[in-house]
Amino acid sequence: MLVRLDGSAERASLEQIASSIKATEARLDLNRTQLGRIQALRDSGSASQGTLDELTAQNAELAANLEGFRAALVLGQIALENRSVVAPFDGAVLTKSAEVGSVVGAGQSIAEIYTSGQLDVDIAIREADASLIPGLFDGAKVPASVSIVFAGREINWHADITRVAPDLDPQTRTLTVTVEISDVAGGRTDDENQLISGAPPALINAFARVVISGDQPAATYPVPSTALRNGQSVWVTQGGVLRILPARLVHVDGETSYVTIDELPQGARLILTALASPVEGMELRDLTGASTAAMTE
Repeated sequence: MLVRLDGSAERASLEQIASSIKATEARLDLNRTQLGRIQALRDSGSASQGTLDELTAQNAELAANLEGFRAALVLGQIALENRSVVAPFDGAVLTKSAEVGSVVGAGQSIAEIYTSGQLDVDIAIREADASLIPGLFDGAKVPASVSIVFAGREINWHADITRVAPDLDPQTRTLTVTVEISDVAGGRTDDENQLISGAPPALINAFARVVISGDQPAATYPVPSTALRNGQSVWVTQGGVLRILPARLVHVDGETSYVTIDELPQGARLILTALASPVEGMELRDLTGASTAAMTE
């Protein structure tokens, strides 16, 4: 039991319905008794058919009213039960957003609870990134991994995407997906060994890094984001000349951009610095290589 809302109105309604049921049952018993007498009189010719029909109709009406009151009683009991908010699982209260005596409306959050046996992480991803996750919108169980840094060591958990929000965030235009840790007690360090203190829990509110298994397009390379020119090409040097290669942006991870280059010449070197008036085929002088050679000498 988390919260019990005021149910005075529901209890008063139940008492009123219970009284109506008793009154209707009493009237129905009386009507049935009278109906039996009139039936006997009608058989002997001492009562009219109209009187019998009237009592029969009254009996049916009272029976229908009684069933209606009983249905209302069930609904009232359900309404009273709904005044109690029960946790859907065993856990603990993390935050409380309503105090005793507060007025709350339908759909309003009153508390946040959690269980250490089943934890998840909500992350925001861009539309472009969502398109790289196979089966994301088909209900497929997409594998992922969750890691946190605890006592200077990284602990990792296997996870899966279990829920995808049906709408985009209106401010960030991102999609929220929920990644659930498969085995909370199965956290491992990089060397697959537990800490001396045991496997630490996936701490509530800890900073977590989530990696989702996505598509791996062919001919895709990681480059510094600053090396992507106008979002559509990269500069490389091959044989002392400048090559401007078309590049399609696939994914951005921090300062690294993943781009698809259809025909990357073997031995080409990526240019990171700026060039004045770059033209395809212009000759270049590798100052970085010359400096390295001088230092080696």
